[in-house]
Amino acid sequence: MPTFQANVASNDQLVYWYATENAPDNNFIFLGTSFQPTTAGTYFYEVVDQATGCTSASRLSVNAEVLVGVESSVSALASTVCEGTNTTLIASGGTNYLWSTGATTPSIQAGAGTYNVTVSNADGCSNTETISVQNFPTFTAQITGTAQICEGETTTLTATSGQTYLWSNGQTSQSITVPAGNYTVEVTNANGCKGQAQAQ
Repeated sequence: MPTFQANVASNDQLVYWYATENAPDNNFIFLGTSFQPTTAGTYFYEVVDQATGCTSASRLSVNAEVLVGVESSVSALASTVCEGTNTTLIASGGTNYLWSTGATTPSIQAGAGTYNVTVSNADGCSNTETISVQNFPTFTAQITGTAQICEGETTTLTATSGQTYLWSNGQTSQSITVPAGNYTVEVTNANGCKGQAQAQ
């Protein structure tokens, strides 16, 4: 709730706050120049000069409104990503967004790290959310096999264990039997992370 500040000419002036305009003088709810109500509504105050006993001509009114708070949230399409790749972070619940990256859109592309987003609404209320994205363990592909063969012979090359394989000659099995030459393989593991290796 807002805090209301009454302007007084001197320290000899007292400010009485009332819940209704016609409340008896001794039925004030707060005494002081600054008043912060706990509920929404219209409040009234009058100023009394202690030296003269004079009271302001009428009670002045102020309105306390309850602003709609922000029910914000932030989520990630993937909380863990492969090294060097991004995921989408999505914030919701407001009309304006400010990420720790400087972006002002509801969603951003982000790699591993911790991110903050401040979500605010049309009433100016705001809330800050934090989200972290982790990296999967580093995945490195390797090729094993005989590096040197006699002319006209073949060798078997075997890639690091993974989910899928794509060799430079188009084959998609973990092991391939090939003649002499240069070969590369891209291995994708169970996390969807890719690694490349070369044999020559």
